[in-house]
Amino acid sequence: MNRTRRTLAVYTEVIDRMGMESSIRDNTITLHPADGVSFTIVVEESDPEFMWLGAVVDGEKVPISRLALLEICNRANRDLKGAKCIVDGDGDVVIQVDNLMAGTDCIPTVEDALGILPRTLHMLITGIGRITDDLRFAAIVDQAADGKGEEA
Repeated sequence: MNRTRRTLAVYTEVIDRMGMESSIRDNTITLHPADGVSFTIVVEESDPEFMWLGAVVDGEKVPISRLALLEICNRANRDLKGAKCIVDGDGDVVIQVDNLMAGTDCIPTVEDALGILPRTLHMLITGIGRITDDLRFAAIVDQAADGKGEEA
């Protein structure tokens, strides 16, 4: 079993213990919590101790300008602990937490991951909530500025 598969096995065991559904494809685990938002964990063979946990918001569903979107991400990056927000080349909003799960060149143990993954997931969920709230507020402000938000 290669390092990626062993690392994925550790994470899926922890995810199962957390009571969440997940699926694996290649070097990626997709978590399917009950609320419908999907999270992704990416594992790299060359860096098994490093974990990327993230979620993507389709940029086409965000009704504000790219500049306003970048400003929201910049504020979130300044204010949030752990989570960061970027706008990728496709205009999608990526909210992510980069984390070390074990020592250098080590595969995390189940015990390591049980201690770290829930907190990392909490940081991501907090980031998603903050950014989602800011996106909704910005869309309301944009509608009001355009006169679309006025009642007849």
